[in-house]
Amino acid sequence: LMGVFVVALLAVGCGTRVPDQTTAAGNGLGGQTGSGPGGTGVGSGSGAGSAGGSGAGANAFGTLANPCGPSTGGANAATAQGVTETEIRVSTIADPGGAKPGLNQGIHDSMKAFADWCNGFGGINGRKLIVDLKDAKLTQYKDRVVEACQDSFALVGGLGVLDQLGAQDAVDCGLPNVPAAAVSPEATEADYTVQPLPNPLKTYQVGSGMWVKDTFPGVADKASALYSKLSIIEAQSNRLVEAYTSIGYTFIYRQSANINETNWGPLVVAMKNQGVKYMTLTSSFEDIVPLQKEMAAQNYRPEVTELETNFYNVKYPQLAKEQGADTTNSYVKLPIWPFEEADKNPAMSTYLSVLKKSVPEAQPEELGVQAFSAGLLFATAAKAAGPQLTREALLTELHKVHEWTGGGLHGQSDPGANVPTSCFLMMKVEAGDNPGFSRYFPLPDKDKAIYDKGNGWSCPDNATVQLKADYGQGAKAKK
Repeated sequence: LMGVFVVALLAVGCGTRVPDQTTAAGNGLGGQTGSGPGGTGVGSGSGAGSAGGSGAGANAFGTLANPCGPSTGGANAATAQGVTETEIRVSTIADPGGAKPGLNQGIHDSMKAFADWCNGFGGINGRKLIVDLKDAKLTQYKDRVVEACQDSFALVGGLGVLDQLGAQDAVDCGLPNVPAAAVSPEATEADYTVQPLPNPLKTYQVGSGMWVKDTFPGVADKASALYSKLSIIEAQSNRLVEAYTSIGYTFIYRQSANINETNWGPLVVAMKNQGVKYMTLTSSFEDIVPLQKEMAAQNYRPEVTELETNFYNVKYPQLAKEQGADTTNSYVKLPIWPFEEADKNPAMSTYLSVLKKSVPEAQPEELGVQAFSAGLLFATAAKAAGPQLTREALLTELHKVHEWTGGGLHGQSDPGANVPTSCFLMMKVEAGDNPGFSRYFPLPDKDKAIYDKGNGWSCPDNATVQLKADYGQGAKAKK
């Protein structure tokens, strides 16, 4: 499940706002501002009573023991770059100011919210968390990493579309990386990368593919895989095809399309003529809307369209309705809990409340949830490391974490061993009178046994396959 969506969502999905390129040291729910290179820094000195939000008790975030609070293990010391007696400085890199303005803005919004929330309880072991929000603008990821190498303790909660540009630099200067998600092989498999939802190159989650194959007999025999014409996107599509072929899919049509493609007609004609019954697109909702509009014009639709997590964006069904796109039989797979059901999940309810309080104009995004989970994972490990917080101690504690849900924000994974979650749920795309998403599987009544066993997700056994092709390798520490 985690393999394909990560890059697809990053390459072309976008948010709503572009931040000013200033630095606010200690700014959040209150603080001072200043100037500096690289982006925006956030933190907060406000009290715990104002930071928690709905469902955010002082002792827990969902099912997770609150990793933020005063020091309980002795006096803090200035133990590493970015770590003083009173502060921990980290960097969050994303691409909101690049060619697609607002790209993955939810990452910066969520990390600002996390800093405000955590500092409201006293920081991490009493140290205030300062988060420098750095804008890589797609092509400047290496520059932002080099800046972080000069002043930050770690990279936390970020995601750069072209993160391969600085992956080796981060390892060379010893920066641990706890990202919302890593994209490239270089970053994904880097020595110091630990992800809340791991995406190992050689492992692919096929739970949703098995569900489609079992639920809609015959569609897997006539499958198609479309993808945006970008090498890193093509590689992700190749991973999906290899994985799904291994569980019985036959891909009779594969084709690339330009980013922001305007002429989908030939591809629709080809799929229609070849009798394609299953379609997947490794791209973004901005591209599938004109594709599905063309399908409506040609009175053709696959029996199943299975889409990656990045298509979970409220703009997709709204835009589809406005433009007359046919979303019939379209499903999005999710590892996170749906925003629409936040009232049933204390962690998601708290996350949305904290985000709204910290960044009132923010729109919830799937990657933002992963960023917040990354913040929680970092804080949990940093707290466990105690007053003598070093990079080595942080990495040691991170690799001890083998059961992780971000307090219930997403399905259980194993960050310490780099094992992805087997959990997923399917959301149906609704583009009618009330455009949005609705849970399709598992349902709490129809699929009660599966729903209850997975705490709302389907978490099948043996839901991952091992890939054989060469998809690259990670940045490595110099010996």
